[in-house]
Amino acid sequence: MRFSVILKNFATLGFVGYLPLAPGTFGAAASVILFTLLKPSLPLHILLLVVLVAIGFVASDRAEQMLNEKDSSHIVVDE
Repeated sequence: MRFSVILKNFATLGFVGYLPLAPGTFGAAASVILFTLLKPSLPLHILLLVVLVAIGFVASDRAEQMLNEKDSSHIVVDE
């Protein structure tokens, strides 16, 4: 159960997915800010992208089940 909560928090980016206005936009902005601050090299950027997309697929599926909503607006990791 605890791992499911972690996946749900990953899919919603914590509180970001619960913002009342434009949570998807804020989710995309959060990812841009994170990568801007990290400034990863190109190989690391590609590795992070592949790993985070894979985790995002699993997290989104699990979050949909937990939220009991298909394509929930709270799930912002896909932005």
